Amino acid sequence: MSINATVSFTVPQALAVAEAVERGLRRREREGKDIYRMGPVCTIMVGRTDDWIKVVCEKETSLLTQDSSNGLE
Repeated sequence: MSINATVSFTVPQALAVAEAVERGLRRREREGKDIYRMGPVCTIMVGRTDDWIKVVCEKETSLLTQDSSNGLE
């Protein structure tokens, strides 16, 4: 049995998925259900993270460029 969370776009979301998986596994274990054949997966959408990093870098570069044009380095 496998569970895949594919909506994780940030590290906090991935951590929230991991915590939810752990809670679910513990609950199944308390209920006497098998957890050893389960293969939970959390997929971080790297493309979205790349998009976010590009925006941040563009802002940082813009700030550096503005500072440089004012004679600040």
